[in-house]
Amino acid sequence: MGRPSRAVRSARDRWFRQKRFNPVLARLFAAVRGLVLDISIHILQRLNIKRLIRGCALSYANSYNGQN
Repeated sequence: MGRPSRAVRSARDRWFRQKRFNPVLARLFAAVRGLVLDISIHILQRLNIKRLIRGCALSYANSYNGQN
């Protein structure tokens, strides 16, 4: 049996590379995703959300009543 064609070899090489790096990329993206979520939750906790919502509601009510 002869050597596989170049296209078959390169496809096989790509498959092995993907198989080797996919778990690494998955862990990396999971870590980054968790970090971003932690930061955003921390920022939202530091803000006074009730005050922010109340301010938005008052602003909407004032604009609805024609007041600026």
